[in-house]
Amino acid sequence: MQDNLNTKALARAHFSAVRASISEQERADKSNKICARIATMKEFLNCDLLLAYYPIKSEASVLPLVKLALELGKPVAMPISIKESYSLDFRIISSLDDLKLGAYSIPEPDACAPRTAPTEKSLCIVPALAFDINGNRLGYGKGFYDRFLSEFKGCSIGITFSELLSDSLPFDENDITIHTVVTDKIIQKV
Repeated sequence: MQDNLNTKALARAHFSAVRASISEQERADKSNKICARIATMKEFLNCDLLLAYYPIKSEASVLPLVKLALELGKPVAMPISIKESYSLDFRIISSLDDLKLGAYSIPEPDACAPRTAPTEKSLCIVPALAFDINGNRLGYGKGFYDRFLSEFKGCSIGITFSELLSDSLPFDENDITIHTVVTDKIIQKV
């Protein structure tokens, strides 16, 4: 187990450096390409609920897709991070203006916003530092999304920049794979 933690720490350092080398303009352009790809996928077009995140640490931005979903009248939810249990509580938003700084200084919905009831037709866009072609994700080490995805019955799509898609990543028994990875260059079904 300790070897895997060391391997993940090395991978995090590597992929953090790679992501930091991508300029702000490139990140914006690549994020727009990623969102445009997802906007054409049946998983998005047919979803009954979009679960998304607010990008941090120069992550790929899903915000253009959130705006599109809201324009189309699709229900959209974003997570509240619960530090004590390392869990996520997704709440419905009607606008990105509904968000305020929450745990870890990440914009989140208000705790009074309606809770979600994801179904098998729901779509969750999952962040990470990096993904591999087998649907493994390298997060930041707290397991927030692994806990959520272990109970989620809908479709999960991981988004990242093409430079952060690997042939393989270190993983362990608590890591939950996602169904599809979308980059600015490809859609990789798992």
